Amino acid sequence: MPLSLDLKEPMTKIAAGKDIDYFCTRCKLELAHVIIAVVNHLPVRVKCNTCHTERNWRGTGTKKPKAGVRRKSSSSTANKKATAAMLSAIEKQAQWKTLMEAANAGSADRTPYSIRSAFKDGEIISHKKFGDGIVFDVLDDGKIKVCFVDGERLLVHDRG
Repeated sequence: MPLSLDLKEPMTKIAAGKDIDYFCTRCKLELAHVIIAVVNHLPVRVKCNTCHTERNWRGTGTKKPKAGVRRKSSSSTANKKATAAMLSAIEKQAQWKTLMEAANAGSADRTPYSIRSAFKDGEIISHKKFGDGIVFDVLDDGKIKVCFVDGERLLVHDRG
């Protein structure tokens, strides 16, 4: 007969090798387990008699553990990350708008972007995927830094 650990009943003799009822997380049932280790008259390690898996004893074992419990901090962390990303996007758009206004982009012609074309600082380009942008840095190795509405990009140019 398995032991029952009920604090209202008088304490029964708990020893290694005795059976105890405990919730098996693998079988998903409350089943008989063998006590493997005991510390301070409480089992600390048990083994399921049905599936033979060992687990730490974490209390009376009469209730199924709650599944899918989320911590509140994870959702607040996600909200903080989303807010930071939104602020970053707004800052990038403001930077793009400032550069475009400084270059008088409203009246300027846009050069279609091509790998083969050579570009210079302050030139306004039109990219098929990223839209309108302004070249703000020409690097030595055939690359340019372009500020688009969604942020800056490193593009290649003057390749043939």
